[in-house]
Amino acid sequence: MPENETRRDALAAAIYAREQAALARMPDGLRTLPRDQVALQPFDIVGVPALRKLFVLQVTQTSANADEAPVIDLPALATLIDDIAADGHGLVMLMGKGGVGKTTIAAAVALALAHRRLPVHLTTSDPAAHLTQTLADSVSGLTVSRIDPLAETERYCREVLSTKGAKLDAQGRALLEEDLRSPCTEEIAVFQAFSRIIREGRKRFVVMDTAPTGHTLLLLDTAGTYHREMARKMGSTGLRLHDGVDATAGL
Repeated sequence: MPENETRRDALAAAIYAREQAALARMPDGLRTLPRDQVALQPFDIVGVPALRKLFVLQVTQTSANADEAPVIDLPALATLIDDIAADGHGLVMLMGKGGVGKTTIAAAVALALAHRRLPVHLTTSDPAAHLTQTLADSVSGLTVSRIDPLAETERYCREVLSTKGAKLDAQGRALLEEDLRSPCTEEIAVFQAFSRIIREGRKRFVVMDTAPTGHTLLLLDTAGTYHREMARKMGSTGLRLHDGVDATAGL
C-alpha cells in the first residue's frame, strides 16, 4: 500500500500499518536478502500496458483526484432491508466474485430481517462456508445451514437406490451404482438441495450466500442437467417428478 494513500483513507492506513508491522517482524535470514518494493496499483493488471505500469513506484491516479471524487448518495442498508421485509417472504441471493463481502452482507441482511421478527433461513452454497465464523451466536427466528456437496450427494444416492434401485436385481443395481458415481451426480444432488431451500422462500425469507460467480453460474446451469435426469428417471421407472423442478422455472 503506498504511504501517500493513507492520508485520506482509514482503511488504507490500517492496511499500511499491518504491512509495516509484518515487515518489521521479518526474520533476519530474509531481511538480508535483496528486496524490491512494488506499489499497489489502482487498476487491473491485465494486458502488456498494465504490466508495464505495475512497476511504476508512485501511484498518482487515485491520490491526485481524491478530493474531487464524486459523493455517491446511496440509501442505508436498513432502508433496503425495510423494502425487502415489506413482502413478508422471499429469496435474497448475494452474488459476486470471491472476496467481495457476500458472506458479510448476507449475514447482515439475515440478522436484520430476524430482528424484525421475520422467519429467516440463511444458507450458503460457497465451498468456503464462512457463515459459522461470521455468526458466532444463535439468533431467534434465524436458521443457518450449508449446502454440503458430499452430504447432499450421499443423500441423493441413498434416495435413488431406495426408489429406483429397490426392485433391481444384483446386476441392475451394480449398473445403477456405477451410474451414480458419475461426476454429474454431485451437480444434480447440489441443485436438488439448492431447489429445495429456495422453495422455502414461498413461506419465509431465504437469504443465500452464494459461491463465487463461476460456481454459481455452474449451479444455475445444472438446471438443465437436473431436468434431463429427472425426466430420464420418470420415463424409465414411473418415478414421481420432484417438486423441486418447479423452482427451475424461476431461474
